[in-house]
Amino acid sequence: MRIVRYDTQDGKKPKYGWLLNDKVGEIGGNVFGRYRRDEALTPLADVKLLPPCQPSKIVCVGRNYVEHAKELGNEVPKVPLIFMKPPSSII
Repeated sequence: MRIVRYDTQDGKKPKYGWLLNDKVGEIGGNVFGRYRRDEALTPLADVKLLPPCQPSKIVCVGRNYVEHAKELGNEVPKVPLIFMKPPSSII
């Protein structure tokens, strides 16, 4: 079973659902606990798939692979390069 987080055009908050071929069925209850699966009736083309969760921040580590940094001709830092991305950067 593939679990997805999606938005519909009804303007309500995002939902969790399950994917069956080209259809989505809503998951009611707690997706991490007790839940129920509604029949997969909504066409996948009618929903917008979202990231699995909405993070509050994204912490990234750059140039932490020595070989990759060398491939790009970058200097390898003594300490990892740490930077943040906004949650809106997830597509």
